[in-house]
Amino acid sequence: MSQPEETESQHSPAIQRPIIPHGTCYCEYLNEPDKNWPQLNREQRFMVRTLHHTANWTHKKISDELGYFLEDVERVCVEPPTRRQDYHGLSETIKAQVKSFMDQDDSHHRIPWEDLRFYLEDLWDCSDSLIVETLTSLGYRRTTAITPSPIDRQELNIRVGFARYCLEKFPKQRDWSEKGDPYVLFTGQAWAHTNPIHPSWKVIHQCQDPVEWDLLQGGGHGWMIWGCFTGNRPGPCFIWPKRHESITADDYIRHIVPLIHKFLNDHPEGIVALDRSEQEFNMKTRLRMSELEIGALRFPSKSFDLNPMLDIFRWMQEHLSSSYDTRRMSLEDVREALYECWYATPPQIMRKATASMKQKFQDVIKHSGMPQDDKLVLFS
Repeated sequence: MSQPEETESQHSPAIQRPIIPHGTCYCEYLNEPDKNWPQLNREQRFMVRTLHHTANWTHKKISDELGYFLEDVERVCVEPPTRRQDYHGLSETIKAQVKSFMDQDDSHHRIPWEDLRFYLEDLWDCSDSLIVETLTSLGYRRTTAITPSPIDRQELNIRVGFARYCLEKFPKQRDWSEKGDPYVLFTGQAWAHTNPIHPSWKVIHQCQDPVEWDLLQGGGHGWMIWGCFTGNRPGPCFIWPKRHESITADDYIRHIVPLIHKFLNDHPEGIVALDRSEQEFNMKTRLRMSELEIGALRFPSKSFDLNPMLDIFRWMQEHLSSSYDTRRMSLEDVREALYECWYATPPQIMRKATASMKQKFQDVIKHSGMPQDDKLVLFS
């Protein structure tokens, strides 16, 4: 029995499917160079990714609604976006801009090469390998280590001692919530950005050079955000203006300490947990907090894995990328969105983060001080 002919209007958005020889794998067929049949163009691929990652459409729904092959949709959603510069390298004009930026100041040589995308717009969508290839072809050599320096034995012992102290002072899980006596106000700072290639927001512990942290604050395409919370209650947050090219102890005392002091006055019987940044450990900062009678719990060095603020920043990054069209947002728009994300953090996310503290300290002791990054709270 003959099948009725399909009209063009029934499948107008679709691409005519090729006839694949019997017994041939679909992926093998696509990889054969002589099989040149139309595939999704750049605009169609962008639409598929947007519907899947932003609108949360399933692969099948996209295939049914747009008339694209299900195999094409699945491949587009799994593969990273194609960056046209990667095919033939960067143009000579862009290479000249890179060289000009590198030679502009000696401090620019201390920036990790993969982070140059935060300073040069033309490198924003470039892969790490292309950036490294470009710098190498221009005759530059790395001055910053790719991986962080290892933790020495003394630092490991300090971490173990700190974990034992915390378990003795705060033995119950509820002690780390807002119901603790005293309760703990967790604080932290991160450099937030919207780059789709870079894996995560940066914290100061990941920077091999203090100059790198200052350069990000002053000239990077992103924002330095500070925040605090306790239990399931968010505290204030502060996004540093770009005029603070280097955040000093005086800046910290002027902008951050009053926020901490006001929160502790509004919610008495609390102490503040401080991440180990230069501004927080500066003698000026310590004296000012002592004058205001602010009790402090100071994390050891290289202990970002113990601070639950990292879990909050991870949730914010996921929320920002999934709820906002960051590619179309200006830097000021991103700044406003960061404030919205901070106050949109669900209470259960904060509760999970603080509930993990006792286990984190037990793991530090069990593993003789070694960080256990895989023990960080994960959110689905």
